Amino acid sequence: MNLLKKAFFLPVLLIPLLLLFVTYDFFGQGEIEAYQIESFQNEYDLNSHLYILDDPENKFSINEIWSDKLPSFRKFNQEKVLNPTYVYWLNVKLSPSTNQNFSFRNYKLFIGEPDFSTVYLVNTSGSVLQEKTTGSLLPSTEKELFPNYRNQRVDLDFNLEEPLQLFIKIQKIDGHQHDIDVRLRKYDFYQSLDFIDATKWNWLFLGFLITMFMFFSLIFFGTKDKAFLYHALYIAGVFAFTMDFFGVTENLPLIKRYPVLQQGFDILAVALADIAYFLFIRYYLNLNKLLPKWDKIFYNLILFKVFFFPVMILYYYISFNEPLVDKIISIFLIAEYILAFSFLVPLYKTRHRRGYFIIAGSLFLFISIFLNGYALIFEKGIWTMMTQFGVAGEIICFSLGLGFRFKELREEEKRAHALRELNTFKSKLYSNISHEFRTPLTIIRGISEEIKESAKKMSPQTIKENFNAIERNCDDLLRLSNQMLDLSKLESKSMSLNLQADDIVVLVRECIKNFRTEADKKKIDLNFNSEFRSFETQVDSPKFLTILTNLLSNAIKFTPGNGEVHVELSRKDSDEYECLELIISDTGFGISSEDLPYIFDRFYRSEDTEEKATGTGIGLALVKELIGLMKWDISVKSKKGEGSSFSIEIPYTKPSTGVTDDSPVVIKDEIHQLEFMDDKPVVLLVEDNEDILNYLEAILKSSYIIKKASDGMQGVELALKIIPDLIISDIMMPLKDGITLCKELKENEKTSHIPVVLLTAKIDFDSKLEGLESGADAYLTKPFRKEELLVRLKKLNDIRKKLQKKYSQFVLLKEKDVSLKENSFVHKVHGFIDDNMQNNQFSVEMLAELLGLSRMQLHRKLKAITGKSASHYIRAYRLHKSIPLFSDASLTIADISWEAGFQDPNYYSKSFQKEFGMTPSEYRKTKV
Repeated sequence: MNLLKKAFFLPVLLIPLLLLFVTYDFFGQGEIEAYQIESFQNEYDLNSHLYILDDPENKFSINEIWSDKLPSFRKFNQEKVLNPTYVYWLNVKLSPSTNQNFSFRNYKLFIGEPDFSTVYLVNTSGSVLQEKTTGSLLPSTEKELFPNYRNQRVDLDFNLEEPLQLFIKIQKIDGHQHDIDVRLRKYDFYQSLDFIDATKWNWLFLGFLITMFMFFSLIFFGTKDKAFLYHALYIAGVFAFTMDFFGVTENLPLIKRYPVLQQGFDILAVALADIAYFLFIRYYLNLNKLLPKWDKIFYNLILFKVFFFPVMILYYYISFNEPLVDKIISIFLIAEYILAFSFLVPLYKTRHRRGYFIIAGSLFLFISIFLNGYALIFEKGIWTMMTQFGVAGEIICFSLGLGFRFKELREEEKRAHALRELNTFKSKLYSNISHEFRTPLTIIRGISEEIKESAKKMSPQTIKENFNAIERNCDDLLRLSNQMLDLSKLESKSMSLNLQADDIVVLVRECIKNFRTEADKKKIDLNFNSEFRSFETQVDSPKFLTILTNLLSNAIKFTPGNGEVHVELSRKDSDEYECLELIISDTGFGISSEDLPYIFDRFYRSEDTEEKATGTGIGLALVKELIGLMKWDISVKSKKGEGSSFSIEIPYTKPSTGVTDDSPVVIKDEIHQLEFMDDKPVVLLVEDNEDILNYLEAILKSSYIIKKASDGMQGVELALKIIPDLIISDIMMPLKDGITLCKELKENEKTSHIPVVLLTAKIDFDSKLEGLESGADAYLTKPFRKEELLVRLKKLNDIRKKLQKKYSQFVLLKEKDVSLKENSFVHKVHGFIDDNMQNNQFSVEMLAELLGLSRMQLHRKLKAITGKSASHYIRAYRLHKSIPLFSDASLTIADISWEAGFQDPNYYSKSFQKEFGMTPSEYRKTKV
């Protein structure tokens, strides 16, 4: 009975307790522990006071949540896995710990990573003070905070005078687990310096990727090599996928508006990187030739992926099961890269140098993919640092490999280009040589047949001319054969020098004579100017004539009719050697800057020259080799359309009676005396009447070198070109009269020093006065007597010699008179020499360039004014400028020589003695 009573009363006692428990569990909200706010802080971690309520069917409203009709909230356990398909309500109660009023302004409530979320701030009476929406799949236009990041947040403003409650509704639709982290922060972490500092390496990594993408894209556009394109696309895919790691993707314009597209964007990025990776390997390694079976496997794999990834995107938007899609793709990638990893073994066995870069880069990538694939399968998230490490290592290795490939491509291109050039060169060479041989052979054969058929009918003179033609063409064949043999000997280093004492000036004159007829046929003005009557040195004369013949032949061949070819011999100053400079210049077609570096290459002929003249390309190559054999120097200056100038430096070597060593002899201690030529002066005749022109030439040619012009315009042009010593001009002429000619030449610094004699039929005083006012030095009326003209010319020449004596003694060093144009010009020369006084490399060419003259114009003008050549005048001026330095007892002779621009004191002493008739030491003792 007692037992039955106990059995009866026990449930009676338990029922109230059970009801109390149920009431607490389902209806009681008063038991929620409040989060006590004691003071203002930058951050409040609310997770410890968080309560949760299940809403599986997503049917509760905030009013129902607040009422007592629903089950009560339970304490949130962060370690407990929540159902990803459920909607949950979170609740946290905020309460001031004192009577203090806490005013929260612009505080941010961070709530984790829900796809959709609504935040309610409710007071004790159940009134909703604030309602905010957010979520990763909520368009940015419906959010109030920017930029977007996975950790969703809302902006809250409230006064905490009494307890308030936060209700947070969270929902996931992508299949991922709920990620809940509720914090109240005073500042937006994603706009803070702490966030920038925490993500700086991420931004650097993105910068690295985009830089590499742009770099390889540019190389692709330059090379058209698809390996560079696919590597750039691979980097672009990695860049796009990496943007999702770092919270960049959700801030792209389209994704901000349609966040649901983000997963599709990520899958496309993976697809781009994955497909481009295998395409890169195929093209980089030329896999179809290196490993054909593997190339076929990779090709089929790429085709499969073209369908696989779009199917995955479609499946995601049907199921919205992102974890499942991630797992399928991760499993596929791991299987794929296991296959790729096994490919590395046969690749290694090929010992292909490019393959080593693929192996090294793939190992970096495989380690990263395997570890991240494992993390995704077990939903541990992606390891960002591991991803960066793998991708950066792979890109660096592949980039080095592409650099190696680029080098190979350049070498292959060079080899292919060389082969193409060689084939073209062979064709042109055979064509050119055939032409050069066939032309004289055709002439020889034609004349021979003509003689055989018609010998009896020919006059002895015709037969002689025919045989001369045969002889000339035989000589051409022999010359061509000899040139080719000489080149062969030079190449085999079997050609020797036979140096003998000979006169360079005589050799040049004789060679020029041989080209007079050819120049006259083309109406080419062939001129020769020399500072010296003779220049005897050690030279292999036949080889020198071969050099000169080739250069003159080219100058005439490539100069059109009515052009000019100038040959000039002058001294070139050097502190080491006494040196002769031979310049052969023309007004021909010129050489383009593209062809100029190659003109001395064997058999080289530019396309321009091929259109204008025939040849084999042997001549200049032979010239260069012979110049090198004799240890001379040759240089060339040319401008297309303006002509060319070849300069040869010939060092003086001490004459002897036999074969000598071919090295130059230093002559600092024994200066070879060079004698200036006493050539006839050049007179320019400007007259439109041919009879008078011929008469003037007849009476003057015995004493002058004659140059002629048929009108005033041609006279001015010719005067500026040749800088004559004297001009005789008619006044009444077409195009430009003599008065205008005289004014223009007298006002031009290049020609102001030239005496001008005007001839005219006008005898009135005003005409004579007009002529003299134009600057004419003499005025003769027609008809004039021969004796009168010769006397006038002699007087002008005497005046010129007096001026030469004045200028040659450097009187302008003391006088600063610039009233005369000649004085002004000489002062200019002095100024430029003074500016370069200590520059021992200062040359005639540099002075001419500073004065705006050609080298020949400067030489002719200085010779006319001072009687000295340009190089002699510079040297003499330096010597005269050094005289005042002798009064400074602290300066040695060596110091003075250096101050005067002489590099070698011994050379200075020899030059000083030659100029002043005593040594510097003797001058210091007797004159200072």
